[in-house]
Amino acid sequence: MVKSKSKKTKLTRESLLQSPEFWIENIKTELFNMVQEYMDENNLKRKELAAELGFTKGYISQVLNGDSDHRISKLVALATSLGKAPYFYLKDIEKVLQADADEKGIYIDFEELEAKAKRCDLIDTLNYTKPNLNEEKINRPWMSAFPSAVHEFDFSIKELAVQDFEELEKDLKPNFTHEA
Repeated sequence: MVKSKSKKTKLTRESLLQSPEFWIENIKTELFNMVQEYMDENNLKRKELAAELGFTKGYISQVLNGDSDHRISKLVALATSLGKAPYFYLKDIEKVLQADADEKGIYIDFEELEAKAKRCDLIDTLNYTKPNLNEEKINRPWMSAFPSAVHEFDFSIKELAVQDFEELEKDLKPNFTHEA
């Protein structure tokens, strides 16, 4: 009989965040939450959910019991059947570890990203109209998002718009690249 000479290493938070097992379990938990939420909202049992979505009861049970690794095609099919878009985002592990060390969240806040993307769209619209920013009263399509009182002020909003753009650009530049 051969004895194993494996070293036992102390599990640290950093090693946990770098382990595939952590992220696999994280994905399984997200799947569980997504399926359970749908079942709760629609007052469905496992068998009814399986029939409604076109999956076997066994597969639904695997998802809810955390018993299975999932093929990407199956995961995507399940997500879209539940009305969810299965975004897949990879982030540098060093950035995740740094966020954790800084006591910031390690998960991606897609709602925050979407809000920033809307601000980018707004800024893009502003950039396309930049030559006209010297007007005292500015009326652009993007301004419809603001209360009508904004249009009544007798000052240029150029400084505010440029400041907002520079702040947004500073926030987003490390995360996105723009190809012309």
